[in-house]
Amino acid sequence: MDLAAKSDSTGGSLYLAPSIGWSNYTFSATVDWVAGGSFELLANYRDASNYMFCNFKNDDGGVTMQVEDYENGVNIALSPIVSVSVPISAPIPVSAGADATHDIPVSISVGGLYATCSFNNQIVTNSGVGQGRTALAAPLTGGIGFSVNDRAPGTASVIVKSVDVVQK
Repeated sequence: MDLAAKSDSTGGSLYLAPSIGWSNYTFSATVDWVAGGSFELLANYRDASNYMFCNFKNDDGGVTMQVEDYENGVNIALSPIVSVSVPISAPIPVSAGADATHDIPVSISVGGLYATCSFNNQIVTNSGVGQGRTALAAPLTGGIGFSVNDRAPGTASVIVKSVDVVQK
């Protein structure tokens, strides 16, 4: 599945609608990061203003990742930002014409107020960092999805090669 921004848009997203009632699961995927400034794995997705996500960013040719949350439309960082080591054979793209980063395993594992993100088998979590999501403000169940973004219109692109969801 190809997820890309349209020529007049800086991003795009999709989610699996029937998964709205899911809780305590690991959502894994294998992707080719073709181009763009960032892509996200969405979990506990209820609507465009309420979900938890792994934010993977192209940071000057490297990758950073962070567990983040949207609660009532407000973006909240839930973990520290972590730099990811990327194999030399898989350069991170910096423009639409760059080589893709191939077959990168990514995941988000959610359970209650906490989440763990992984990129290329390296992880970041908000468990033990703080109190996690605000239980009364944020849903603890919800769907899965993907999002891609870049400052330049028509640039962001990720190819999703496989998806797996496992209940904890």
